[in-house]
Amino acid sequence: MANADVGTGRVRIDFPSETSEDTIGEITEILESEPVFTDGVDFEIDSAEGENGFSIVFSAESGWDPEECWPFIDSLMTSGSSLSNDAKTALRHSRITGCSYDWDSNYRSLIIKPKGSDVTSVFEHFGVSLPWNQILEALKCFDLEIGGKISNDEMMASITLVDKAEASGSTKYLFEISAQASSGSLLVSPNEEENQFVEEMCDELTSIETMLTQLEDDEISSESIDDWSYTSEIKDDLLSNQNMYKLAKGKELDDGLILNALSTEYRL
Repeated sequence: MANADVGTGRVRIDFPSETSEDTIGEITEILESEPVFTDGVDFEIDSAEGENGFSIVFSAESGWDPEECWPFIDSLMTSGSSLSNDAKTALRHSRITGCSYDWDSNYRSLIIKPKGSDVTSVFEHFGVSLPWNQILEALKCFDLEIGGKISNDEMMASITLVDKAEASGSTKYLFEISAQASSGSLLVSPNEEENQFVEEMCDELTSIETMLTQLEDDEISSESIDDWSYTSEIKDDLLSNQNMYKLAKGKELDDGLILNALSTEYRL
């Protein structure tokens, strides 16, 4: 579960075209007064009418606890909800998508409520908690040609294969990993859990031989990439749009719905 002190969340509710503005206002008002959301820092909510009807988008930059917010959304559609029957019906016929993430906990989840359903399904992203070797394998980084790159251009995160060679009886791969605020060189073998990571070099490490020589001569020092302060952030940047979700609550949904939810825009 995400750390409730720093967890971040986004939700988008798309209503049928026949939904009235008064109904949208009623739903918006109850969301704005709900402590699950308003106790967070920088809680924002907005609604707008588009070609296909009204939409509501809201987010909280911290204090976001998915264990509480998704059940609250479900509760709005129950008989015990304080919403009017029109508002409950509008929610049931809406499409809801959302996400919650916490870099410090290597946590990301996705929620989906299809039109006509009154229960959100929660999926947890298992990729962000994997060790780096398995992440590189999942992203097919070991299949790259020299100079090949895997990237999330929007988040300015990338992994580039710099060199590949046989060393100490196994194949070693040298990757340059770049995040928005930092970068570094990662030397790793697919079959070994240990890795060597050197953060931000003035002179790029352009080969495995160069890196091993400089390490041996104490010209540079390495650490595990898991100790890098940006490691969780870049994991999330590179994997957040990968369909690596497992059902945590609700019911199995079609892969197409999940892929569609991943492309949701959380802005109006």
